[in-house]
Amino acid sequence: MDVDLFLRIKDMASGRIEYHKPSRSFVLQFSQLLCLLFKNAAYAGNIKDTGGNNRTGALIDGSGGNCIRANGGPGTVNKGIVVGRANTAESINDFVLGTICNHGVGANNILYGITEFRMEVNDPPGTMTFILEREIANGSGGAITLEEVGLYLAQHTAAVYYFCAIRDVTGGIVINDGESKLIQYVIQVTN
Repeated sequence: MDVDLFLRIKDMASGRIEYHKPSRSFVLQFSQLLCLLFKNAAYAGNIKDTGGNNRTGALIDGSGGNCIRANGGPGTVNKGIVVGRANTAESINDFVLGTICNHGVGANNILYGITEFRMEVNDPPGTMTFILEREIANGSGGAITLEEVGLYLAQHTAAVYYFCAIRDVTGGIVINDGESKLIQYVIQVTN
């Protein structure tokens, strides 16, 4: 059995895939949060949030009422798929995008749609594919070069904390004013 993670970027007007490469950029917080979910108990250590704050590993209280979410709504930049303009190399120690594109129509801002999820079974045969995707649009008045893509997660307990799970550097994808792109993280399991 193989498990692969791909980052894919599609032009919305033409449907053409502009970027499709394996993602190898899970960061430390992803493993720490996964440990919390599997154990449904405290993680023994600190987990750095997107603000650079160390959160104790006691984020899951064992009651089963806590969850980790990636369901970023329209305009949300603290969870779901996010994009940025920094091109520093990926590191397992990344905890935030270098220069996130905020939501809006000003210079270097992006209009974020909703992060959606879908599952495809046996397409292609012998595979199970889970896709996280988010449409983004440029209404800034000028071109924006996307250098990084990430996945932010929200961890809900008595408070809400935000963590970076994935950060990929793209090598520069230009989005002209008025253009839209579909950003996808594709997790594929093949037997």
